[in-house]
Amino acid sequence: MRALRWIAMAAATATPLVASAQRIGTIEAGVHAGLISYDSKLGYENGPAIGGSIGTYIFPRLQAFAEDGITPTKRAGVTQKHYPFRTGLLYDIPLSGKWYLGLGGGYNLDAYPDETTANKYEDGFFGTAKLRVCMKNDWNLSFGGVMDQKPSPNRQSLDGTSNNMTFRVGISKFLNGNKEMFGTGRGVCEPAAPPPP
Repeated sequence: MRALRWIAMAAATATPLVASAQRIGTIEAGVHAGLISYDSKLGYENGPAIGGSIGTYIFPRLQAFAEDGITPTKRAGVTQKHYPFRTGLLYDIPLSGKWYLGLGGGYNLDAYPDETTANKYEDGFFGTAKLRVCMKNDWNLSFGGVMDQKPSPNRQSLDGTSNNMTFRVGISKFLNGNKEMFGTGRGVCEPAAPPPP
């Protein structure tokens, strides 16, 4: 299962090869850390959450990405591991200067390898919002949150739902030399040139 998740992360960086055979988009990789708040119905203890992500711009300001992570937690006093995987789209909305609001969402798969119930995997959807600030044109710092929504989590009836919220800080870097947004003539983090007088 984890091999499939890494394949999905690799596929996120290959998307531009399909979208534009003659122009490879900017690849962004990063790490993040924060705190996760589990839905009280699940019985897991809240705690730290860390992970990494990789993505690529497939259109100006629109990024396809995948991320994986680990969250050590406990349920009924027993230590467990939680591996949250997400893949989706993120769109950067310019705010002021080099500040951007990133909004996105997509598919979420949670793995609980130490779980004693029959269902060790939970899937659903996620939404994310974060403030991003560009430092030079290679590094980004972000502050935000992710909401994971599960339509039928374990230890609940099939019509139950759960929502887990993660608050986190991240740092990322553009890896390849092509930082230009498709066809714009400027970098991903560079503001648009002022109109001619």
